[in-house]
Amino acid sequence: MKAKPEARKARAAKGAGRAAKAKSAPGGEAASGSAEPSVASLVRMMRGRPRWTQKELARAARLHPAQISAYENGKQRPRPATLARLAAAAGTSLEALREAAARDSEMAGGATGSASVRATAIAERVRRRMESALGELAARISSPRSEPEERAAAEVLWQRLAQLPPADRLRLVEISPPFQSWALVERLAHESEKAAVRDAGAAITLAELALRAAERAAEGTPFRAAALECAWVYLANARRVRGDHEAAEAEFAKARRAADPAGEPSPFSRARLLDREASLRRDQRRFPEALALHGRALVEARPEEAGFVRVNHGYTLQQMGRAEDSIASLRQALGDLATPGAVCAPRCRWGALFNLAGSLLDLKRQAEAEALLPEVRALVDPADELDRIRLLWLEGKVAAGAGRIDEAAAGLDQVRREFADRKMGYDAALAALEEAALLLERGRTSETRALVDEALP
Repeated sequence: MKAKPEARKARAAKGAGRAAKAKSAPGGEAASGSAEPSVASLVRMMRGRPRWTQKELARAARLHPAQISAYENGKQRPRPATLARLAAAAGTSLEALREAAARDSEMAGGATGSASVRATAIAERVRRRMESALGELAARISSPRSEPEERAAAEVLWQRLAQLPPADRLRLVEISPPFQSWALVERLAHESEKAAVRDAGAAITLAELALRAAERAAEGTPFRAAALECAWVYLANARRVRGDHEAAEAEFAKARRAADPAGEPSPFSRARLLDREASLRRDQRRFPEALALHGRALVEARPEEAGFVRVNHGYTLQQMGRAEDSIASLRQALGDLATPGAVCAPRCRWGALFNLAGSLLDLKRQAEAEALLPEVRALVDPADELDRIRLLWLEGKVAAGAGRIDEAAAGLDQVRREFADRKMGYDAALAALEEAALLLERGRTSETRALVDEALP
């Protein structure tokens, strides 16, 4: 049965209305010669700048790829904030894209054509502009800059990386030359060192990112060999904190192989690199080597680094049973940490006081050790779980020194279990040794044997 003429006219009018609406919709294609480019064409231009797929742009902007497809097909309109975020992820701005689209429109002389032809013309124009911009960027990167300027630039890059999840950080370092500088490698290495006191896994991830930045740097990039050495050293340090001494040993060997054989001047702190290896030798109980490395680090240290190095030196002496020497080194470290601009000053002061209290307890100087506890407690970051555990360890040792053996043993048992739960086997083993000594003092040999059996793995 044929439709009535009135019904056919109504349907035709409705279809025409839909078509007109689609052409005028913000997400649809603008008419040829329109002064304002469509959202769809802007999104395609964003992908054309770094030559990304829809999936790559979506990942950079933290959106689902289906959203990018919907924007480009005119099926969905992004909010202004989302559109601005997409442009920022592509390394541009909406204003710059609109200006580029306007210039392309002028070049075309307002000629009409299909959407695909217009998009191709825009993409080609953007490609040429991007090639020019990349050339300028390469010239800026290769131009010499002072070390303070490089470090200032690296700080800006780190602040950008810090806002991204690890996978996106790695992608940015992989594809972007500015993120492959020696200064960013140094910045990431120091972030790894800071993270190590809280989370060995995070420290490893940051050190691996530093290593990738160094590896991706082009041959001939300034200080590339020194950057590789630095990255391997800090990755080794993160492995050491995790308790994987075998992997740390292998990575220190890679650091030595990566080092510049000519021994050219380097912007990296030789004192801090030597100090990281000294920590591994101490943990391996290779004390003479550790002390030799500490000595070399102190010779190389700048005034603001001396406190940092002496804290570690004092801890090595404590582990050797040389409590008097440890106390002398740690007291000197506290003085050095008062130097303006001292490296790691708040954190290192905490470490110096913590180890000083331990050495005083080793000499049965109970009152002096207890007098340090209030400041040690005050310097603990409430959000830092590992420092909370270390404080509990010190409090257990203080309790043992005061003769409160059961309280001390319970505290050390908790410390050991918490370290073990975090797979920090070396620290767990040290706590187990102290707990075993307390149990033996009470003649609890069967409990000591059970503890050793549990701690050995």
